[in-house]
Amino acid sequence: MSDTRLPQAPGRPRAHGLFRQFALWSGEHPLLCAAVFFVLGLTLRLLLSSWLGPIALLAQPGEFRYLHLAKSIAQGGPLLVQGEPAQFQKILYPLVISPAFLLARDPVVQIKLVGVINCLVMCSMVFPAALLARKL
Repeated sequence: MSDTRLPQAPGRPRAHGLFRQFALWSGEHPLLCAAVFFVLGLTLRLLLSSWLGPIALLAQPGEFRYLHLAKSIAQGGPLLVQGEPAQFQKILYPLVISPAFLLARDPVVQIKLVGVINCLVMCSMVFPAALLARKL
């Protein structure tokens, strides 16, 4: 067969320059590309959270429950919510944020560390997404 190229559709420019190079590079190195997006996303989220951070902690009752459970996990005792035993099955998120209560004693710093942990978890989702996209 001969090498015939289809005419380009009007109104749709070809990818040129930096965008084309990035598209080719990301196809060859998907995990490295994901790492770049991880660092950029984490930096942006941390900068925005420190700049747009709340002046006062506004939380719903469910969020307070997660914070109390994480604190009791960090202290190594039974699962307590405001000093009362908790019959709560959703334990993964309190396990993830419990290091914030081990690393700091000041409640403001603890909440900021929970925010950093949340940023890390959210930005790390780029790696499974890159692996799934690679299979497409």
